[in-house]
Amino acid sequence: MKQAFKEQNRIIKIIKKKINGLASKNFNILNYFALFDDLPGREILKFNLKKKSYIFFSILKSIYHLGYCSNLKFFYKKNVFQNKFKNIFITWSIKKNITKKNIFIDKYTNFDSKNKDTLWIIIIEENYSNFKLADNIVVLSLNKTKFDKIFFLKLLLINILKLLLLRKNIFFNFNSYLGKFIFKFIHKNINISKIDNLYLPYEGQPFQKFLIHSMKKINKKLKCSGFDHNAPHSLPLQMYYNRTAPDILYVMGKETKRVYCKFFNWSKENVKFYFNMKKYQNLEKKINYILLPYNNYSLNEILFLIDQFDYYFKLKSEQIDFKNILIKIHPEKINNLNHILFKKKLEKLIKKYSKKYLFKQHNQYFIFYVGHTTSVINHFDRNTKNIHFCLYPEFDLYNPFMWKGIKTKKISNFIYEYLMINQKYFLNKKLKKISFENMAM
Repeated sequence: MKQAFKEQNRIIKIIKKKINGLASKNFNILNYFALFDDLPGREILKFNLKKKSYIFFSILKSIYHLGYCSNLKFFYKKNVFQNKFKNIFITWSIKKNITKKNIFIDKYTNFDSKNKDTLWIIIIEENYSNFKLADNIVVLSLNKTKFDKIFFLKLLLINILKLLLLRKNIFFNFNSYLGKFIFKFIHKNINISKIDNLYLPYEGQPFQKFLIHSMKKINKKLKCSGFDHNAPHSLPLQMYYNRTAPDILYVMGKETKRVYCKFFNWSKENVKFYFNMKKYQNLEKKINYILLPYNNYSLNEILFLIDQFDYYFKLKSEQIDFKNILIKIHPEKINNLNHILFKKKLEKLIKKYSKKYLFKQHNQYFIFYVGHTTSVINHFDRNTKNIHFCLYPEFDLYNPFMWKGIKTKKISNFIYEYLMINQKYFLNKKLKKISFENMAM
């Protein structure tokens, strides 16, 4: 674990060099280092660590998504911009979260849209019919089922010319294009110099950084507040602070604040506490679980993880009830072929062990976590064995050398058991809930 911690510190130094300096560096998807998704930034880090990486494929996939940009469309009432808004809240959601009474409830903060001084811009990744919206709600709809070849080729050509002639490739991906698209809309319809506050569930995404930076260039008094709406990631590189980050970041635990300030360049004054945790489906008792992460893994990575499961199952063959294991795919990946394949291979392995071994140790249950996931914090259970299969320990492991309140036992180079996680360090439910009405006054 000490070696993994050394590697984690090395990774932090790498991203510090890459994102500091010109603000425009932060708008490029190549410098977005979220480890929970198969993005170019993650693959670049793997390359730097001399691991097998898929940089070229990841960049091509990122560029390919430009073909969906033509489907971006705003929906709103004609008179919505007659209102004199003081605040803007930018988030993403699904259609059903806009109620019949035209009140929107943000799933990341549990804030609602009742405050009429606040304009809500809601990004929805699905088709949207223009039914009646409230006077302070704008919906940005994205239909990802339709790929526009002509628009893609046009945008690709423009960006290649920018790259060759101006050495600029800021918008050479969907995420950064999204930031430019939203900013143009806001700038056209709203006097940004009159806006007091910008709010957003903050994930350090390039489009969020672009919006913060661009709006602050116009209104230097603008105050931006970001909400870290989940348990912290094991290595939250995307949250590294620089001048394109929010002025204030709200987190849900004192350990998150300590780590962000010690390792990720935040000052204590800029990190505050809140608790408006989105609801998670509780795991049923007396069932063994395998919780698959958000990540898409290559076939080789899946096979490697299957080998790790095989090793552990053999090691604990008489302690695990193989006929009582439930595999849960991440809620946002239910129909993803990559995750379905992973699940099928796990089911095949479990079936082999259920026939071969007789379960002897009763009242012993397991939760198996896979890869880079916050489920370790959200679902840790003192009464079960909490086992983490790490594809890349330097990315995935909640290392006790970084995080206090965690006790970890090494089983192999890629398998770890969490003996204790003090959840109140990370998700303190006793923290005072914030009233958005009071905040937005």
